[in-house]
Amino acid sequence: MDSAKKYVMQAYYNTKAKGKKDGIALYTSTILGEYYIADKQYDKAERALMEALEIDDKTKRIYAYYTKYIYNDLRTLYEQKGDKEKAYFYLKAYTEAKNKTNTALLKTINQDMESFIAEAKEDSEKHKNKMQWVVFLSLAVFALSGTYAWRIISSLRKRKRDLKIEAEKLRNRMDSKKQEEIIELARKNDPEFLTRFREIYPEFIDKLLMINPDLENSELTFCAMLKLHFTSKEIASYTLVQHRTVQQKKYRIRKRLNIPAETDTYHFFDGLN
Repeated sequence: MDSAKKYVMQAYYNTKAKGKKDGIALYTSTILGEYYIADKQYDKAERALMEALEIDDKTKRIYAYYTKYIYNDLRTLYEQKGDKEKAYFYLKAYTEAKNKTNTALLKTINQDMESFIAEAKEDSEKHKNKMQWVVFLSLAVFALSGTYAWRIISSLRKRKRDLKIEAEKLRNRMDSKKQEEIIELARKNDPEFLTRFREIYPEFIDKLLMINPDLENSELTFCAMLKLHFTSKEIASYTLVQHRTVQQKKYRIRKRLNIPAETDTYHFFDGLN
């Protein structure tokens, strides 16, 4: 790591001394960021990679194929820092950039194939006696190119599936963390509980207010705790009231929301997603 730092920093400062925002500056800033990630100096890594993105933008993305690597480095950085939201953001950016690059590659292959076939047709008019060979070679090239394109497409599809699974896992971890946060706020009887609950379950609160627009915040908070499947005993303990008081609140909520007598309260709230 010491040797790596020596040469990376030497390259970086040589580039800074020239004052140019070009491909070399782009590469040195990116590699410096990767070095700091490996050395767990995350703040310095973030500054270096953001500088690389700035250079990439100022060069009008002449090196556009390189952008995805910077996004991927930022994804790695924020995953290691534990910032799941930014990690997910740069995962999506990396995926989109990679797909654009591969789409351009396939387009180039198709253009080369079309150009080759066009030239072959032109030559065939001039050299009819060689037509069979031209057709044979054209088909061979087409078959080889088709096989190559098929492999690229298969690889892209597999990578897309892998990225989708990875993104879903990351999203689930984020949702799980938010769920744990609001449960902990409810246990502490924190005033912020209802606000955070609204952010995670906005449709639930909206549907309650559609049924009865006159519901008070205290009633919405009580409904939110039932939505989280807290028992009457737990609600009484967390809100510092008697168990009988919680039962009375349940009865009033059933009346206020017109919940049928044969319908379980928890089942009713589970249906309001």
